[in-house]
Amino acid sequence: MKEYLIKLNDELDSELELRARQKGVSKEQYLEHVAKLFLTYPHSIDREGMKKGYEEMGAINLSFADIGDCNGKTEHKTRLNIFRRPKSGGWK
Repeated sequence: MKEYLIKLNDELDSELELRARQKGVSKEQYLEHVAKLFLTYPHSIDREGMKKGYEEMGAINLSFADIGDCNGKTEHKTRLNIFRRPKSGGWK
């Protein structure tokens, strides 16, 4: 087994200590566990997938904006109570 020396600032050390204590393990054991998880299941960002998702949500948001203006002034908007602000007496 290899040993490594790492340096952490006080803030990171406090966070490490807290998380290790919550798991009931030593800081060394916690770091070993984190390293195994990180190296076994590396996180990568699917930028194209995120771009597509934002574009799809943008289209949905624009369609919601077209349906209601939060005042319920037009006929098709008054049927959608979720887009109206409550009157001074609350929802009626």
